[in-house]
Amino acid sequence: MDLVLPKMMGVEVLEQLRGDEKTKDIPVIVLTNSEDTQDIQRVMDLGATTYLVKSNYELQDVVKRIKTTLGENEG
Repeated sequence: MDLVLPKMMGVEVLEQLRGDEKTKDIPVIVLTNSEDTQDIQRVMDLGATTYLVKSNYELQDVVKRIKTTLGENEG
């Protein structure tokens, strides 16, 4: 999930996900352009699974992180 979304900020989406019994345990990977330490701390405090800055990762690295987060083996 990105932090900047068209209708609602990603932080708000994360708050809603974590506040709902049905969605509170869904893994959330934040993939955004912000390297702001306050943004990082806020979403991690809200229960994001991991935080990735787009410019620091190649697509294959993002895919690998998603697979790891979902518990999938590579192969």
